Amino acid sequence: AAAAAAAAAAATIPSRCDVLSPASNKTFALELARRSLGGPLPPVTPGSYEGALAAATGPTGGAAAETALQQVRTIRHQQRSELEVEQAVVAMQLKEQKKVRVVHNKAAEQMRRHHEAEMQRLAQQDARGRDALLRLGDSEREKLRVRHAAELGETARSIRADEKKHAKSLKDYHKTNQAELAATNKKMQAEAKAALKAELRACPRREAKEKKRAHADHVLHEREHNAAVAQQQAAAHEARATLAVRVMHLKRRQAEQARQLGEEVALVTRLSESLCRHQHERTDARLAAAAAQCDERAASQREYHARLCAMEDEQMAKCEQAAEKALKKRQQADLRRQPKLLGSGRDEIRRSHTETVKASNKQHKTLLSEANKMPKSPDKSDTLKRHK
Repeated sequence: AAAAAAAAAAATIPSRCDVLSPASNKTFALELARRSLGGPLPPVTPGSYEGALAAATGPTGGAAAETALQQVRTIRHQQRSELEVEQAVVAMQLKEQKKVRVVHNKAAEQMRRHHEAEMQRLAQQDARGRDALLRLGDSEREKLRVRHAAELGETARSIRADEKKHAKSLKDYHKTNQAELAATNKKMQAEAKAALKAELRACPRREAKEKKRAHADHVLHEREHNAAVAQQQAAAHEARATLAVRVMHLKRRQAEQARQLGEEVALVTRLSESLCRHQHERTDARLAAAAAQCDERAASQREYHARLCAMEDEQMAKCEQAAEKALKKRQQADLRRQPKLLGSGRDEIRRSHTETVKASNKQHKTLLSEANKMPKSPDKSDTLKRHK
């Protein structure tokens, strides 16, 4: 009975939470000692914690209580040892995971620095390419400006030469016009003088003087009139010729400037397109590099998570194997210990039964001998016969 009570007490031990605090062991020992000294017993039910304590501290008390307490201590010590082993295993697993995490963080930091260096290198290449294109554009614009300045200088010299030619042609025209006017005046004067002479032959002297004076005035008026008309015609001719030359020069300059402006616009457009094409190419290169870096980081992260999952699965499998092994070990220990407990319980029950039978027989014999010593009566004789 004491062994069975010890087994029941061991079966009612609290969980691992109580193993971590030694107060439960102390409380159990104090309660066990109090009951072994004959203290008041609370109401118990079979199979409960109180029932195990009551059975352990019953009439056969001391040795059974000590055996139960020793078994409790042994089981508690085993549980504490298993918990320490599990905590050591968990600490080792966490340490391995920390190592993997540290290695991954170092690799990620190194990858980040490598990616930053690569992006900086791409940015420097973009800047060098853009600066080269800008320098090339400046050089070509400067060459175009020098060529346009030379062309404009050549056009200006040509226009000045044309203006000199035009001024010379106007001067020649004025000389020719003056010569023609002088010849016309001289011819007209000669014709008028011959007509005047023919007319004066038949006129008196006084009338001839008046006609000479009137002829001279007429000739002077005609000469002045012809000079004014010639001057107006020369001025009109000069204005028309000058206007025509200026319009021609203006059109020539405008055509030259339009051609130069078209060349400059074509050059700027070509340089802008080249710069835009370079920018697009470098932007595509940077985007491709960024996408490749993102894929590399994602692949590294996936590999890290896969490694962690594999490690956790492996650690979980090891923990399950260890737990299964510990469970089998405990079950085998229980199976090895159970026959001993059952045998000791059976021996104890047999010894208790034998002692009880002996005490009952002894008590019965004592009562029977006392009854035989008493005077006999009919009723007692029948009672004694029945007890025999």
